[in-house]
Amino acid sequence: MTSNASLPLLPLATMAAGLDLMLLTHQTEFLKTTNTGVLVTALSGDNRIQVRRPLWSRVAPDQQLLAAIASQPSFLLYPGPQAQLLDVQKWQLYWQQQLQQNAAETHEQQAESSNIGPPGPRLQLIVLDATWQLARKMYNQSAYLKQLPAISLDSTEKSVYRLRRNQQDMGWCTAESVCMLLSALGYLKAAAELQQLFLAFNQPEKAEK
Repeated sequence: MTSNASLPLLPLATMAAGLDLMLLTHQTEFLKTTNTGVLVTALSGDNRIQVRRPLWSRVAPDQQLLAAIASQPSFLLYPGPQAQLLDVQKWQLYWQQQLQQNAAETHEQQAESSNIGPPGPRLQLIVLDATWQLARKMYNQSAYLKQLPAISLDSTEKSVYRLRRNQQDMGWCTAESVCMLLSALGYLKAAAELQQLFLAFNQPEKAEK
């Protein structure tokens, strides 16, 4: 398996050819009614985005995930000391401005100028779908994850997820984190769709007892 550690940060000013979102999920999350990763799998408004939710295992890593890591640019969302900060609001504004510019052009011109430069490669983004405590365990027990270039979200938005106890203001849940990733990469329609799914899901009656 080759390492992607030398890859630069995501080519944000160029729309990727597509996104493969891998929600590497701890087994306990499949049993929780408060899990928001399932919302990400329900995304349907952008066929350039493919979502998979493999089970994390310390002793038997998902072979399809390992193969994808070896064959395409892959990044891990994890706020470790070596992670590169992703300024969510800066890039969201950038892509909003691009949409406004494209809206003023003809359909033919829009097809030519919707991206800056040619489309980038298809990217794989890996998100650890677990509590913060378990996500650290998953990371520390998975050598292949440590080889990946890591991204840490930089945003002033506070988490509004309140279905679990002792939530931190910046302790975004899986759905919130993926929303920010999609916004920063220019997939604004998908981000808005996921945001609506999350707001409908984030209701008091679903909270952990």
